[in-house]
Amino acid sequence: MYKYFLPLIVVIAFASKSTADHDPYESAPPADLSQAWCEGDFYQTHGERDYSQEGAIAQIGPYFFRICRGKLSPEPDGQRVIRFFYNPRRVKGLRFDKTMTGLMVIGTFTWQRKYAISLSGAELVETRAIGDVTYEIYQYFRPRSDPIWGRKIYLYAPERNPDQQNLPPHIIDCSKELDLHPTKSMSCSLQVGYDQIWASLLFIGGGPERTPIPVEAFPIFAQDVLRVLQAADVTDEVDALKSTLPILD
Repeated sequence: MYKYFLPLIVVIAFASKSTADHDPYESAPPADLSQAWCEGDFYQTHGERDYSQEGAIAQIGPYFFRICRGKLSPEPDGQRVIRFFYNPRRVKGLRFDKTMTGLMVIGTFTWQRKYAISLSGAELVETRAIGDVTYEIYQYFRPRSDPIWGRKIYLYAPERNPDQQNLPPHIIDCSKELDLHPTKSMSCSLQVGYDQIWASLLFIGGGPERTPIPVEAFPIFAQDVLRVLQAADVTDEVDALKSTLPILD
């Protein structure tokens, strides 16, 4: 089996109890489409000011997105991984601003391939409700020498959720048994398919010092990631935008 190591440079935001005055998972304010794409406190904290407030365009896989960061290395045909962010007020219906923190978009291989890799060596063992959504739990039974032996992943199963058909395909992958949270600190990756590409939203929390991860809100975050990508997807407009925005090769 092949293993894939993504060249990710992740800026992780997590809250400790010493900063209890700030809730990293507070509800997002309403959208305001009059605001620029690359402005506000969120944009300033990333220290990326290479473009105007209207941003630039980058290809990721076969799609083109409006982005607010630069310093991208040239990659053929959008085969890149990018830390993805812009002004969250540009997203209609966004539930959590956290969705813009720790979000990576991957165009190096397809969601279909990622999905197949995730299920390789895994068996369906049970189901579990998270929020109002039923997930299938797959457990890895590879040789015991494999470091992920026994680990579980949670797959959104549309056929088990006839009333949740608006959710995108997604997988929840945590570093420890999810039942140990919030007593134990852990990280979780919410991996969301976007047709041929996919995105990964990172969470770290739990234990005595960190804010618990809002596990029951994972389905909402999956919908948030879809909204973030849809709002920034300019594939159908890229020819018209070329005259006003820089395009990264």
